[in-house]
Amino acid sequence: GGGSGEVEQGGDGNNQQSQSPPPVPFNEAEQKKVNSLLSILEKNHGINPSKYTIMKSNNCNVIAKIEKSGIIVLCNEFFNKPELSDIDRLATIWHEMYHFDHKHYGKEHEATPFDKVGMEPVNLIDRVPPAIKAFLEEKANNELGGTGITSDMIESSWQNELLIYKHLSIEYNQNEVETYRAERIEFPDSEVSEYYKNYRDYLEWKSSAILDELKK
Repeated sequence: GGGSGEVEQGGDGNNQQSQSPPPVPFNEAEQKKVNSLLSILEKNHGINPSKYTIMKSNNCNVIAKIEKSGIIVLCNEFFNKPELSDIDRLATIWHEMYHFDHKHYGKEHEATPFDKVGMEPVNLIDRVPPAIKAFLEEKANNELGGTGITSDMIESSWQNELLIYKHLSIEYNQNEVETYRAERIEFPDSEVSEYYKNYRDYLEWKSSAILDELKK
């Protein structure tokens, strides 16, 4: 995943990989942007862009993901999210390339309920580190504030992200943690935007917390 998170894991755990429509080619402006990012990855990070197939999806709720087929998919947010810097975008593409290079694809990731009987979620709200909680609060306020939504509803929107009804496999979560750690070495916190640093900290922490639950 991520700077990606390929499959929604948590709330309703919709399986992004199997339900999303097929990826599409980039428009001209997007292709130009991607080409310039790929040339930086080639020059500064030793990447051979010709190894990868990279396409666009208008229907994903993450920044980028890798399909079961190994196609790297950049989502609308990759191009349009105002908080992202170009270094964040480089890190995001690099992250998906790492998944590809380490064969972290090819499986259908089914989301499985933690509690098959009572459908009770695993509650991570009380476990969330203060910095990540602050990030989630700020993100919810930025996305929902000023829309007439009450502060209680804004609070429950970020808390819902931490009520984990469904999970993906141990292997999926281990791959995410491994890939974020590798990404952080290649693109240190000091180089990416504050938003992206917090975003990837959150996604890595969430995968780690789910792993802790799965290993109980």
